[in-house]
Amino acid sequence: MEKIQSLAAFDGQFEVSSFSEVHRYHKQAEVYLAQGLTHAAQQTLAQAYALLTQATKVRKPTSDQPNFGTLTLTLARIYQQEQRYPEADAFFKDALNHLLAEGRMLALGHAYFAYGEALKERGNYQLACHYLSLAYLTHRNLG
Repeated sequence: MEKIQSLAAFDGQFEVSSFSEVHRYHKQAEVYLAQGLTHAAQQTLAQAYALLTQATKVRKPTSDQPNFGTLTLTLARIYQQEQRYPEADAFFKDALNHLLAEGRMLALGHAYFAYGEALKERGNYQLACHYLSLAYLTHRNLG
């Protein structure tokens, strides 16, 4: 019985440290992206994805931990910055689906806003207005 309890404690430490590492890699990718270092951001994000995949085999992330929706949104922003618009669109939509399915409404509002800004940057004003409106409505409904 003691061995089982110590294994459970070890698994709990793995979960916390894994999600912490995912968070660290994700934030580092965001820094690289802000500096225009898209290749470094992609490599760092790949490490975050690998760790998150491993960690979610043990349990789902809590609302304050990184998740596939937020990582996918960062990947969409990387492709947007590289002007790889078809890939960016696919990842923006994938991020929106993940965040909606996970019920992460605050992050969903941020994702709608990011996609709206990306579309506006490309000159697609009508679709940009749609996503920016969704961002507004999502955040307004949070209370």
